[in-house]
Amino acid sequence: MAKYILGIDDGLTNSKAVLFTVDGEQLASASRHFEVSSPKAGYVQADPDQLWENSADCVREVIEKTGVDPAEIGAVGTTGYGNGVFFIAADGSPAYDAFGSNDSRAAEIAQKLLAEVGEEICNINKTGPLSCHPLSMAAWLKQNEPEAYAKTAWLCQCKDYINFRLTGVKMTERNDVSGAGYLDFSTGEFNKKLFELYGVPEMYDKVAPLAEFSHSIVGTVSAEAAKRTGLAEGTPVGAGMMDVAAGCIGTGVVGDTHACVIVGTWSINEVIADRAAANMTSIQFFDIPGKILNLSGGGTSATNLEWFVNEFGQGCAAEAEKRGVSKYDIVTEKAATLPAGGTSVLYLPFIGLPNVHPRGRAGFSNIGMGHTFADMARALFEGITFEHKRNIDNIRDQGLPVPAVRLAGGGAKSPFWSQMFADILEVPVDVVGVTELSALGTAVAAALGAGIYRDYNEAISKAVELKKTYYPIPENTKAYLNRYRSWTALMNTMIAGWDRGDIEL
Repeated sequence: MAKYILGIDDGLTNSKAVLFTVDGEQLASASRHFEVSSPKAGYVQADPDQLWENSADCVREVIEKTGVDPAEIGAVGTTGYGNGVFFIAADGSPAYDAFGSNDSRAAEIAQKLLAEVGEEICNINKTGPLSCHPLSMAAWLKQNEPEAYAKTAWLCQCKDYINFRLTGVKMTERNDVSGAGYLDFSTGEFNKKLFELYGVPEMYDKVAPLAEFSHSIVGTVSAEAAKRTGLAEGTPVGAGMMDVAAGCIGTGVVGDTHACVIVGTWSINEVIADRAAANMTSIQFFDIPGKILNLSGGGTSATNLEWFVNEFGQGCAAEAEKRGVSKYDIVTEKAATLPAGGTSVLYLPFIGLPNVHPRGRAGFSNIGMGHTFADMARALFEGITFEHKRNIDNIRDQGLPVPAVRLAGGGAKSPFWSQMFADILEVPVDVVGVTELSALGTAVAAALGAGIYRDYNEAISKAVELKKTYYPIPENTKAYLNRYRSWTALMNTMIAGWDRGDIEL
């Protein structure tokens, strides 16, 4: 009888493996940094082979840490960053570096497609062309690296590549590819016309078969992968899903009682509903028949904090080392020295790939003599959270309710930030007990496919534990909403400039 389940979560810059009991207790985790490079502005790319090696190292580490019998691991689930793309050659080797979800080299291609055939594309995939979509990136590769394009035998998503290395099976599923914009939303199947509209008809024959569900078992751990990872040969491996969908499941969001907000590389704000809403960044098939994941967001969340700390937080890093804490803890402490509404500094968190405007960029504003690092830090936390609010309000504007929020990602680890989310979003914010929520979500899905749980209701009742709920503090909300009006005015001013092309990129 299975005692454990394993989740592999490959983000844009970090690989993780997390071992859980079937009751959701997190026993051990391991992580490896995934080195990305930016040879030019807007480029974010990395080596797929290194991603696999990192993932395999993480799996071996958690098994060795815990000393569990690998034969008692009942299922392995995988998840990975959404969008971006992997170009794989016929022999299974990379035909080109993988593109990250916040790679924007295809921005001009996406804008051109939007102007010329955007409506036709949107009629098929529900979101229209985006620079982060795999087919936009494939069009870029065709135009700029024709040899690599010709060498590509398989176009896939992050977690599909890890599954291939685990099982030897090439397969994908509807959640990831619908969220990445290359599935026909009316049929749930690939549509050759969509590939033709993007100018990459050759790629239609280079996608993998679709599993029935995200929780379907697509294969078992091969002898080669077992030797590399320490897993038992024959362990079931689930089809997996995009990390944002896995995060929903990991927080216990499989219906319309809560929105799931993930504070990670991307600002993820998502609800599960019976219909696809308009004006969403991504609309995805969810792993329950008839349910649609509606997502509004962009590459505008904790990436800003990481950039800020790395570039300007050298003093925080030194203090953190002296005190034996994280440098992010120090920055949070400094931001928390100011109350809600305690600074006039504003920050637009568009350091990555924003959905506010194709030319959007980040920036501090309204700075005067006397402002300190604490003002900048406070403005940064608020600006990121305001961008989450802008997207949550977009969801509400489409008639989808947001009665409460389950918070995941870096923000959920911080009481300061969790309370800020409750105050700014004006709803209760729940934080669950497990920190590695996407890993838990995909592990639970694979366990469902392997027959360890009957359905998601049973799985969530066993594996997801609520840790704390943060409630809005009225005086904080009032101060933040005043700030939000100023922040929105600044954003709109910048949008007008980006529209006119006044600001060079």
